[in-house]
Amino acid sequence: MTTRHALTAICLGLLLTGVTACSGGPTAPTAPAALSIPPAPPAPTVGMGRVFGTVTELTANGPVPVEGVYIEYCGYDSAVTDANGFYQLIVPNGIAWLYVRRVPGFREIRPEVSVGGETRADLRLVRE
Repeated sequence: MTTRHALTAICLGLLLTGVTACSGGPTAPTAPAALSIPPAPPAPTVGMGRVFGTVTELTANGPVPVEGVYIEYCGYDSAVTDANGFYQLIVPNGIAWLYVRRVPGFREIRPEVSVGGETRADLRLVRE
Protein backbone atom coordinates (compact mmCIF):
# COMPACT_ATOMS: atom_id res chain seq x y z
CA MET A 1 0.00 0.00 0.00
CA THR A 2 1.45 3.35 -0.99
CA THR A 3 1.57 6.23 1.44
CA ARG A 4 -1.18 8.07 -0.48
CA HIS A 5 -3.43 4.98 -0.39
CA ALA A 6 -2.77 4.52 3.33
CA LEU A 7 -3.61 8.18 4.03
CA THR A 8 -6.77 7.89 1.97
CA ALA A 9 -7.84 4.77 3.88
CA ILE A 10 -7.16 6.53 7.19
CA CYS A 11 -9.12 9.57 6.06
CA LEU A 12 -12.09 7.49 4.99
CA GLY A 13 -11.98 5.58 8.27
CA LEU A 14 -11.99 8.83 10.21
CA LEU A 15 -14.87 10.16 8.14
CA LEU A 16 -16.93 7.10 9.02
CA THR A 17 -16.40 7.82 12.71
CA GLY A 18 -17.43 11.48 12.35
CA VAL A 19 -13.93 13.00 12.27
CA THR A 20 -12.08 14.11 9.18
CA ALA A 21 -8.33 14.19 8.82
CA CYS A 22 -8.78 16.90 6.21
CA SER A 23 -10.05 19.54 8.60
CA GLY A 24 -9.12 18.05 11.95
CA GLY A 25 -12.69 18.55 13.14
CA PRO A 26 -16.07 16.92 12.75
CA THR A 27 -17.24 15.66 9.39
CA ALA A 28 -18.09 18.53 7.07
CA PRO A 29 -21.77 19.55 7.22
CA THR A 30 -23.93 19.62 4.16
CA ALA A 31 -23.54 22.84 2.27
CA PRO A 32 -26.25 25.48 2.07
CA ALA A 33 -28.46 25.18 -1.01
CA ALA A 34 -27.27 28.59 -2.26
CA LEU A 35 -23.66 27.40 -2.63
CA SER A 36 -22.64 27.12 -6.27
CA ILE A 37 -19.67 25.56 -8.03
CA PRO A 38 -17.51 27.97 -10.03
CA PRO A 39 -17.69 27.40 -13.80
CA ALA A 40 -13.94 26.91 -14.24
CA PRO A 41 -11.54 25.55 -11.62
CA PRO A 42 -7.95 26.70 -11.35
CA ALA A 43 -5.65 24.98 -13.82
CA PRO A 44 -4.29 21.72 -12.40
CA THR A 45 -0.62 21.73 -11.49
CA VAL A 46 1.75 19.05 -12.80
CA GLY A 47 0.64 15.67 -11.46
CA MET A 48 -2.88 16.92 -10.81
CA GLY A 49 -6.05 16.24 -12.77
CA ARG A 50 -9.65 17.36 -12.88
CA VAL A 51 -12.49 14.99 -12.06
CA PHE A 52 -15.93 16.19 -13.10
CA GLY A 53 -19.35 14.80 -13.84
CA THR A 54 -22.93 14.62 -12.70
CA VAL A 55 -24.60 12.91 -9.77
CA THR A 56 -27.98 11.38 -10.56
CA GLU A 57 -30.67 9.19 -9.07
CA LEU A 58 -32.46 6.63 -11.26
CA THR A 59 -36.23 7.16 -11.17
CA ALA A 60 -39.13 5.64 -13.11
CA ASN A 61 -38.67 8.53 -15.58
CA GLY A 62 -34.93 7.91 -15.97
CA PRO A 63 -31.89 9.59 -14.36
CA VAL A 64 -32.58 12.80 -12.42
CA PRO A 65 -29.79 15.19 -11.25
CA VAL A 66 -29.31 15.42 -7.47
CA GLU A 67 -28.46 18.85 -6.04
CA GLY A 68 -26.54 19.38 -2.79
CA VAL A 69 -24.38 16.25 -2.87
CA TYR A 70 -21.10 16.66 -0.94
CA ILE A 71 -18.10 15.13 -2.76
CA GLU A 72 -14.58 15.10 -1.30
CA TYR A 73 -11.15 13.76 -2.11
CA CYS A 74 -9.54 13.99 1.30
CA GLY A 75 -6.80 16.54 1.60
CA TYR A 76 -7.17 18.01 -1.86
CA ASP A 77 -10.58 19.31 -2.86
CA SER A 78 -14.31 19.08 -2.22
CA ALA A 79 -17.45 20.23 -4.02
CA VAL A 80 -21.22 20.36 -3.73
CA THR A 81 -23.34 19.52 -6.77
CA ASP A 82 -25.37 22.29 -8.38
CA ALA A 83 -29.01 22.14 -9.58
CA ASN A 84 -27.87 20.08 -12.60
CA GLY A 85 -26.01 17.57 -10.40
CA PHE A 86 -22.65 18.87 -11.72
CA TYR A 87 -19.42 18.74 -9.68
CA GLN A 88 -15.69 19.12 -10.29
CA LEU A 89 -12.58 18.46 -8.21
CA ILE A 90 -8.84 18.96 -8.64
CA VAL A 91 -7.04 15.81 -7.42
CA PRO A 92 -3.71 14.02 -7.94
CA ASN A 93 -3.46 11.84 -11.06
CA GLY A 94 -3.77 8.14 -10.30
CA ILE A 95 -6.42 6.29 -8.31
CA ALA A 96 -8.76 8.52 -6.30
CA TRP A 97 -11.34 7.27 -3.82
CA LEU A 98 -14.07 9.86 -3.52
CA TYR A 99 -16.29 10.32 -0.48
CA VAL A 100 -19.84 11.09 -1.63
CA ARG A 101 -22.85 11.79 0.59
CA ARG A 102 -26.16 13.56 0.62
CA VAL A 103 -28.40 13.72 3.63
CA PRO A 104 -31.21 12.80 3.96
CA GLY A 105 -32.36 9.76 2.09
CA PHE A 106 -29.40 8.57 0.01
CA ARG A 107 -26.69 6.02 0.77
CA GLU A 108 -23.09 7.20 0.96
CA ILE A 109 -20.85 5.91 -1.82
CA ARG A 110 -17.06 5.78 -2.14
CA PRO A 111 -16.31 5.33 -5.84
CA GLU A 112 -12.82 4.62 -7.10
CA VAL A 113 -11.85 6.86 -10.03
CA SER A 114 -8.77 6.53 -12.23
CA VAL A 115 -7.64 10.13 -12.74
CA GLY A 116 -5.50 11.20 -15.68
CA GLY A 117 -5.79 14.85 -16.70
CA GLU A 118 -9.47 15.49 -17.52
CA THR A 119 -11.58 12.62 -16.17
CA ARG A 120 -15.36 12.36 -16.36
CA ALA A 121 -16.92 10.37 -13.50
CA ASP A 122 -20.72 10.34 -13.48
CA LEU A 123 -22.07 9.01 -10.20
CA ARG A 124 -25.39 7.37 -9.31
CA LEU A 125 -26.95 7.62 -5.85
CA VAL A 126 -29.39 5.10 -4.38
CA ARG A 127 -32.06 5.92 -1.82
CA GLU A 128 -31.81 4.32 1.60
